[in-house]
Amino acid sequence: MNINDIHIPSTNSIIHLARGGGGGSSSGGGGGSSSGGSHSSSSSSRSSSGSGGSGAALPWWETLIIVAVFIGIPILFIVLAMKFGKKLSAASTAIPAGFKNAKEGSEEEKSIANSAEETFLAFQKAWSEFDTKTIQKITSAEFYKKMVLELGVLKNYQRVNSMENVAVELVYVSAQDDYSDGYQIYFGARSTDKLIDTRENKTLFTDNSSFSEIWSFVKKGKRYVLDSIRQTTEDVSKYVPEIAEFAKTNGFYYDPDFGWLMMPSRGAIFGPAGFGNADINNHVIGYYQDKKRGEKIVEFYSYEPKAGTGMKPFTVAQAILPRSYDDILVTEKSWYDFKPKAKGLNKIETESVEFNKKFAVWAADANKATSFELLATNFMERIYALDFEINIEVVDNVLYLYSPSANIQYQDMLDVLSWAFEEMKM
Repeated sequence: MNINDIHIPSTNSIIHLARGGGGGSSSGGGGGSSSGGSHSSSSSSRSSSGSGGSGAALPWWETLIIVAVFIGIPILFIVLAMKFGKKLSAASTAIPAGFKNAKEGSEEEKSIANSAEETFLAFQKAWSEFDTKTIQKITSAEFYKKMVLELGVLKNYQRVNSMENVAVELVYVSAQDDYSDGYQIYFGARSTDKLIDTRENKTLFTDNSSFSEIWSFVKKGKRYVLDSIRQTTEDVSKYVPEIAEFAKTNGFYYDPDFGWLMMPSRGAIFGPAGFGNADINNHVIGYYQDKKRGEKIVEFYSYEPKAGTGMKPFTVAQAILPRSYDDILVTEKSWYDFKPKAKGLNKIETESVEFNKKFAVWAADANKATSFELLATNFMERIYALDFEINIEVVDNVLYLYSPSANIQYQDMLDVLSWAFEEMKM
């Protein structure tokens, strides 16, 4: 599927909306501020109750203690806030080692920085407008392929990631002797970053905060082009070497700490979590190559329905199908592990008593469920015989395979996905 063939409705009317979740840094900052305020209020309450009651004069030494507590402690908090607050602020805007201010660099470095900044602004505009022709001109071949994949998923979800009012605040260039092969640029910038659901005409989130990224540029002919973008907030602890190797072996692309951009917000698996409360990590995306039936966009990731609660994440594999099945959910019957709630779906009983003992099926449309190729007995028996649990959901034209099993690997999910493609003859 060519992503340029998919029409995205205009979003010009969606403006001036209240700020949404926007990520952990936004909610974390608000929480810290609120916590500090309530602590201060609590101290004032204790002060009031302590000075009331008896009209008897307090001994001088008790008065001295009270004065020390209620004057000294606030001063201590102010000092600590100033000391550690500066450290936190500096850490959040710290320039990585090995970078130098482009404004203070050589003429070559200033020229490199100016060219990189032009690419930065052009990319934000092209990304917002699904302008793959511009993206192809300013990126390397591999990075272009990855961007087309991600934009393809966004278009299928009927989403637009709009970057408005983009302003570059800091430009630092990698300090090196030779820039002939490539270089890195540290950008500090701000924008109005919106993720818009054009199907329902609503904004999923808006982020107005500043951000910083490291962009890598490589030589392409006589020009330098963008080869990768790395968030400075990326959690390097998420990186899994085995998943990186899986992606490399299959010609896929890997991001350890991915975020919400392409997180599903519909269906039994994803809907209950609420967009912004869940987390996606170890995201892999690529084309599944099939000589007979062409290539298909596939994704693999670890999905935590309620981030930070300790709830065990499960592994998801998904693919875009050539047609829609509305909503269908198929789960293995077991008393343990996560089971999504099939809200708004009807329970379906198949003609096979044995099948009904092993699996539960829900669907929005019973007729479409009965024609769903993956409910074929031979395929489901093959799934049931595996050492790990596999459940199935289709939302519109997206197929999701998910497993709560701890020992499952991405290659296992790819194998099952290939079986599904064979069964569906796609």
